[in-house]
Amino acid sequence: SETVAPFSGMSLPNENLIKNPSFEEGNLCAKVGHKSWCIVGQNEVPSWEATQGQIELDVTVWPAFEGRVSVDLSPNKNSFLHQTVELVIGQDYVLTFALSSNTCGNGKGYYKIGTDSDREVKFTGIKKWQTIEAKFNATEVTTQIGFGS
Repeated sequence: SETVAPFSGMSLPNENLIKNPSFEEGNLCAKVGHKSWCIVGQNEVPSWEATQGQIELDVTVWPAFEGRVSVDLSPNKNSFLHQTVELVIGQDYVLTFALSSNTCGNGKGYYKIGTDSDREVKFTGIKKWQTIEAKFNATEVTTQIGFGS
């Protein structure tokens, strides 16, 4: 299976429409007594929902692109983490985020905007963050933004 792990620092220009973009809210690993990383349930990351696989939050294991926390999507089975954002129909947007591949991945992952097809990302190196900018035009008032492995 593929690993899109970790990812961090998402935003839409002018006003960040992504809630909890760096996965900092909730201080989840500290709540379960872990300082470096932890596995959380599918709906435990504030503002995010996982519909497949397990979600690992890394605090010190993997330096985050922005803030202290990054998300490691499961390398053992397909994972998908997403949230719904409110947009203005007909307006152009740019989604900016950072992705990196970890040592147990195959160097590929994907992201999804709304009902568009999966957009594959091939990584340039292990533990090397790369910034992705995805331009899109809103066709609905609410749109799902998600990342998968």
